[in-house]
Amino acid sequence: MTKRDSRIIRFLRTVVRSGYDMEWYRTVRTRHWGGALGYLLGLLATISLVVMALVGPGLFRGAGELRTYISENLPERTHFTVDGGHFSTSLPMPYRLSDEEFFLEVDTSVTGMDFPERMKGVSGVLIGQDAVFLAQSEVERRAYSVKDLPDLRLTKEDMIRWLDKYSGSLAAAFTILIGLTYFLASLTGLLIYILVASLLSLVLARIWRVRLRYGQWFAIGLHAVTLPVLVDAVLSLIGAQIPYAFSVIYFMFIFAVILDERLRPVSRQVESAPEPPAGEAKPGKVTDDSRKRRARPRRQATGTRRGKSGGCQRPARPAAGAKKKTGKG
Repeated sequence: MTKRDSRIIRFLRTVVRSGYDMEWYRTVRTRHWGGALGYLLGLLATISLVVMALVGPGLFRGAGELRTYISENLPERTHFTVDGGHFSTSLPMPYRLSDEEFFLEVDTSVTGMDFPERMKGVSGVLIGQDAVFLAQSEVERRAYSVKDLPDLRLTKEDMIRWLDKYSGSLAAAFTILIGLTYFLASLTGLLIYILVASLLSLVLARIWRVRLRYGQWFAIGLHAVTLPVLVDAVLSLIGAQIPYAFSVIYFMFIFAVILDERLRPVSRQVESAPEPPAGEAKPGKVTDDSRKRRARPRRQATGTRRGKSGGCQRPARPAAGAKKKTGKG
């Protein structure tokens, strides 16, 4: 097993343990939050790659289908023109493409920037003379002015030639853009959420007399979002929605940590020991002075003192006022 393989296995094990293991959370709250932040970056990068793998094939297939549709269905000598902020085309009006969920319609009889009544409650794109209208049911409704586009003229042959040359590169660019957008948007949203939730966790912990610092709660939160993020991704994939599921799952971990800390407090602190002042030896470090002190022999507790020459000197003179002992009783 290579070093890279062992690193991947450790990361996957961390993902699994962050979803259930309270013993792992005891380790998390004794470490600096920087390692937990690196874990979150890795988790979001992995999910972004999965999103790109799911979306990419559809974009490449869609580019090919668009080229086929233009070649087989658009009349010959079809052209699209943007001139002076107005759109025009040689297609018969209105020209509509639709399926069960989405439609694309070109109708130059629609003028101005006011949203057409026909777009209410539906999802699709309508290209008018002065604006492009985008609607996603009642969730999102936007209008883009044609004046923002440069003057241009496209024919059917130009579009086919352009798709043959750039469709693959364009699909790849959109795939990367989608993955990067997901990563940055998720990272920003999660960090803001964890920063606020960690402050709330600190307040709840103090109420329960649990003495964990804000940095510890931040590290816990960076791991506690694992299961909510995975559940949210699965729900989005299947098109389901459970209100407040993310926060409910997240604070389940927070309350579990509070209970565990009350029963078995973690003694190790996150901060490292302070550095000793300059000139002082660090604990456990042997210096020249300490070696000399250890090597220096202890003086014998005798009644005589040795001189510099090594000879014996007379006994020390008794202190003033002391009684002189004699052999007499």
